[in-house]
Amino acid sequence: MPQKNKLKVLITSAGSTNGVNVIKALREQKEIDLFLIAADANPLAAGFYLADKYYLVPKADKSDFVSVILKICKRESIKIIIPTFSSELFFFAKHKKTLDRNGIKMAISDYRTLLITENKIKTDEYFKKWKIPSPKTYSAKELKQGKVKFPVMIKPIEASGSKGAVKAKNWQEMSFFKGYIKKGFVQEFVRGTEYTIDGICDLRGKMIAASPRIRLETRGGLAIKSITRFDPQIIAYTKKIVEGFKVIGPFNVQCIKKGKKLSFIEVNSRFPSGGLPLTAKAGLNLPLVSIKLLLRKKIKKPKIKKNIAMTRYWEAIIVKKTGQGYRAL
Repeated sequence: MPQKNKLKVLITSAGSTNGVNVIKALREQKEIDLFLIAADANPLAAGFYLADKYYLVPKADKSDFVSVILKICKRESIKIIIPTFSSELFFFAKHKKTLDRNGIKMAISDYRTLLITENKIKTDEYFKKWKIPSPKTYSAKELKQGKVKFPVMIKPIEASGSKGAVKAKNWQEMSFFKGYIKKGFVQEFVRGTEYTIDGICDLRGKMIAASPRIRLETRGGLAIKSITRFDPQIIAYTKKIVEGFKVIGPFNVQCIKKGKKLSFIEVNSRFPSGGLPLTAKAGLNLPLVSIKLLLRKKIKKPKIKKNIAMTRYWEAIIVKKTGQGYRAL
């Protein structure tokens, strides 16, 4: 089909794990004919060589980031942007109205929601307020008085997933890691099976679907082995959480389960970094649903398969340096 008859979609941070996963998920679907345009600040971004076209852009924290994105959208007649990386979501959320005035749509949460979900302390405060089961967070006073039950987890307040989190078995380890992790906090260590719940909310913040999966193995906070499960208890709590936070678009929520006891540890208003390929293959293609929401298409309740497992391996893209940049071989 000619390019002009396809829907053009811009995927940002195309070199990130999320960027690559989003492009691959959209390639796999057959419902909408798409022309995928990738954007990234790195000329060797892997997503460049998986998309139909790409643009080198400034980093999201640069003053000309949004203006460059706008120029690309106007040049290419792009009406939908899919941001994929945590840090850039703030910049897009700040300029959501500007982009909307230019006819460019995104299925992302508002700035206020991002401020809460990207801050684990604020997230935990809302969990307590809404009576969502969660680990005990130790106050500075409790730490000073020695009222701590080991082991504990020391986590960065602002981090993606479990990246940077460490377990401390005693005072010596806790003291060391507290000095090592800047802007960290101390939380009860909860034993049990770790779940991530991948899902999506509509443009009003109402949950459309959620797919729990067990994180069988992780590396650097990224799930490298997972298996889908159907768990009504986890899904019910997830609905309460994401609708309470007024999440728009894709999300992933993490919790730990032991028996019937749940303990929720975080909420992310973005695509799941590690589990998106599994979730899409199980029947919930989050990038596709995001596009259908923005096109105002009817969303059928997805049939999500349980006991679908994922394992991960390294894959390389080989490119050749040319006068214009790089070309895939």
